Amino acid sequence: MTTPLHTGHKLTAGSIFVGPDGNSAPSWDPDAQLEFLVNPQPPYSFDWHGWGPRLSLDWDATDKTVLHAGGAITTVLMNPWTNNMLMGGTPFVVSPLVIAMSGTPVPFENKVTTLKLPVMLTPEGQPVFPPGQPTDNVAPNTELDLVRFAAGLAAETPGQPFRPYPVLGMA
Repeated sequence: MTTPLHTGHKLTAGSIFVGPDGNSAPSWDPDAQLEFLVNPQPPYSFDWHGWGPRLSLDWDATDKTVLHAGGAITTVLMNPWTNNMLMGGTPFVVSPLVIAMSGTPVPFENKVTTLKLPVMLTPEGQPVFPPGQPTDNVAPNTELDLVRFAAGLAAETPGQPFRPYPVLGMA
């Protein structure tokens, strides 16, 4: 059986299909909605039907003859890459895409350019990471408003070409 992912500091986030009850749902559920959640609980649906019993029998008929019998019901376990997609990404690591567009000058400087990140908000306008609180104090299934976050990033670089913020995820 595939067991749910657990991290000690709740540093998981990703695109998750959420059912009407607020829990993760399979992508084929007609009532599921795709949301970008911080600290998704559970991070994916638990597979109760993935039980894979095995059976094996070895019998020494004589000193030179051994009979073997076996059987299995197999299951496909969660891909570790899926777990990696849930950890170490947005909003804990922000990697905006900056490119040069045709006809736009590219300012080169011999210094590190800092990026001021906008406050990450829920669709209701509440901070995902409340001020003065540790990042592992995020409530389960907190939705991140990615459209507002991308617009905030664009506002921090006025006059620059805007590209949508790249976010990876999988259902």
